[in-house]
Amino acid sequence: MLDEILEYQQYSFDLKNHDKQVCRLKRSRLISSQMSGLGRAMTIIARHFLFDVYGNDSQMKGKTIDVLKAWLGHKRPADSMPEARVLYRWLPEYVEKNFLAESLEDLEKFIQMGKLKEDDQSKLNKLIDQLRTDEKSPAEKKAAAVELEQLCENLKFIPENKSVHKSIVKIENFLCSLAYRRSFNLSGYADSGKANDVNAINYDRVLGNARRAGSLKKYYLACDRFLMDDITMDSGRRLKKSDWDLVLKMTACCMLELSRKGKERVLRTKAVCVNESDFIDWLMLEKNCGKSKLLQFRYHGETLFEHPSFSGDENRKMQKKGINTKKIRLAQRWLEDSGFEILCDDPETNVIRNYLNLHPEGRVFVDNGSGKPMTEPPL
Repeated sequence: MLDEILEYQQYSFDLKNHDKQVCRLKRSRLISSQMSGLGRAMTIIARHFLFDVYGNDSQMKGKTIDVLKAWLGHKRPADSMPEARVLYRWLPEYVEKNFLAESLEDLEKFIQMGKLKEDDQSKLNKLIDQLRTDEKSPAEKKAAAVELEQLCENLKFIPENKSVHKSIVKIENFLCSLAYRRSFNLSGYADSGKANDVNAINYDRVLGNARRAGSLKKYYLACDRFLMDDITMDSGRRLKKSDWDLVLKMTACCMLELSRKGKERVLRTKAVCVNESDFIDWLMLEKNCGKSKLLQFRYHGETLFEHPSFSGDENRKMQKKGINTKKIRLAQRWLEDSGFEILCDDPETNVIRNYLNLHPEGRVFVDNGSGKPMTEPPL
């Protein structure tokens, strides 16, 4: 996301007012063996506390680690840390209130339509109640989920193309791994049964990434000329408004990486490395508006977002940056004709107004959060 301050809010909102919030962490990239997206979320949280909360505190490292432990549900924060207390168990509760609740509701619909025997329906409902209660341990809930899956398989009342019972098991596996720190390494040492490799998540790595990135920032995407009407799809059709957000956000992701290399290199660099988990949940969440469409955009016949092939040596370099890292080549003519820039918010200067004064035909786009389209700011 361009607005990292807003992104922090999406990792820390009040779960009691859940319906009013945008959920950024998505099941497909969190409930997996790599727990993709978790590292970025932790880094965003660490940056907020390192620079905005504990910036002048000599114990800021230890306190920030305690915040991360609280957010993961690993450690109840001390009474002297009110800012950490509001985040205690945020991640497991987020998973339970979003992913688990949705899957259990879907399962109950199948149970109601399944015309099951009263005894079988009672067994299923009992297991569902165990998964909803706070009184059971993560290990007990995991065992209940496995039993529930087996019972669903035996009764065969769920269509073959649905895997709601398997989804529940995956969620409970994640929550159990989170509670007991299994399947990923947060300590920084190889003491959790998993090698301390480049893809392992640990506090030292999170803090290192946070320090390098600095305080949370708010960026904008700007361009001299808005040439969206010159983009077509593979089929030759013009873009719909729902396609614009994909183009703008992917351009913003690439431009943000290019701008970090320095202004002189922006027009010379044709490919950037971006982590899929950093951008995919930022895109609009509409039907037929997913990442597979990214390869279908054309600008004057040139592929707008290309995934270039690379050699074995380059592949090893890519893997060092993370398992979900993708190499994307942004069409050079699209960059040059549009004159894209990344603007950084400045409390002392109206960067948007200044840019538009210098570029009368220019446009500036604001990040409104995960799943929401970028818009032009009111002036």
